[in-house]
Parts: sequence; C-alpha cells; structure tokens
Amino acid sequence: MNDCVGYIFAPTHNANNNVMIGLLGYLSIKLASVPSFLQLTIWIFVQWISCYSGQKLENASSSLRDEVYELPWYDMDPSLARIYKIFCSCVASTFHMKIQPIMYMNMNSFSSILKGAYSFLMYLLKM
Repeated sequence: MNDCVGYIFAPTHNANNNVMIGLLGYLSIKLASVPSFLQLTIWIFVQWISCYSGQKLENASSSLRDEVYELPWYDMDPSLARIYKIFCSCVASTFHMKIQPIMYMNMNSFSSILKGAYSFLMYLLKM
C-alpha cells in the first residue's frame, strides 16, 4: 500500500514544493510582503533541513563503507572473517533517505527543487 501511495505523492510533493516556493517568491517580490518572505524562508529552510539530513546519511554511509573495507580482515579469526564478509555485504550499498518509493532526499534533490521554483518564479514574473 505504501508503495502505491508513494507513486502518487512523491511527484506531487516535488511539484508542490516548486509551486509553493515560486508563489511565495512572487508574492515577496511583487507585494514586498514581509509575511510572504518569512513563509518563503521557512519553507526553504524546512526543505534544506530534510535534504541536508539525507545528504548527511549518505555521507556517513559511504564513510562507514570505506572504513569497513579498510579493516585488516586477513588478520581476523576465521569465524570473525565470515561475519565480516556478511557485514561488508550489508554496508556495500549506500543508505538513502527517500520519499517512498522513488525520490531521494539529498542536496541534489534540494537543488532541483530550487531550480524548479526559480523557473516557476521567472514564469510568474514574465506574465
């Protein structure tokens, strides 16, 4: 069930962020509205926090993988070496924080959200 709902809400989450940030930017510029600017700042900050947390998770996962690969496994006891192989296979893939099931939350997605919001803002300003 979660995967089915995720296929619907993950793209709308991205589009919703683009539209909201673009509209709040438009209101901040055209109306010189302080409340709109504060809402825009809070909206961007919340997106940054969620994407930054996902990026930190990916960085920690890759540094854990590097540290595990550099362990001197050839000096280990044979029973410990078997456990080490299982552990290596577990840390081989990078951990991601994602909006189920398709969208990763990292700084790349934050950048794409801001690019989309900027494009929408420029579209609104040209009208």
